[in-house]
Amino acid sequence: MSVLTQSIGEALDIADQRHWTKNPPRSHTDRLDYLTAQLGTHQVAARLQLQEPFAGAGPSSLTDETCRVIDREVRRIWQFTERQALHDTLVRNNAQIIVRFRARFGFSAARGSSNDRRLRFLAPQLLPQHAADLFAARHRDAGETELRRILGDAIGAAYFFRRLGPRQTQAAAAITDLDFVEFRY
Repeated sequence: MSVLTQSIGEALDIADQRHWTKNPPRSHTDRLDYLTAQLGTHQVAARLQLQEPFAGAGPSSLTDETCRVIDREVRRIWQFTERQALHDTLVRNNAQIIVRFRARFGFSAARGSSNDRRLRFLAPQLLPQHAADLFAARHRDAGETELRRILGDAIGAAYFFRRLGPRQTQAAAAITDLDFVEFRY
């Protein structure tokens, strides 16, 4: 099953989900209780944009959007230590980390620049240093802007460097419109 998203952070979390050793709580109220135990009431309320107090919220009091946010937040923090170990192992062993995405992007390079408006589909393998940067940024809960910059650098290295020749030293790819992104490892 493939789950597509426009969020790089969420795409990394979805890819990590394939490697979980046990499943998170099933019901939304149990997931909400888990989030509260891990993050505290104030932080959960802020992340879910709920009014406090929400303890003991029953299934009927949770909207569909709130349930989606609860699922996303649980996916973000579930088995965090195990995920860090997985990421370290992947990078250390030069594992194949593929990013599939469709986006509009431009680049600047020695031979010129492009800001092509067509949607391009790419599925390059990330170089280990870019995968490490992406994982490290996700571990510290970096925002989408930083994750997009790191992915742009990775795409520039993995895609444009091969196309622009051996003397090319810099190709900055800027993702301007991300239709979807998915990671596989």
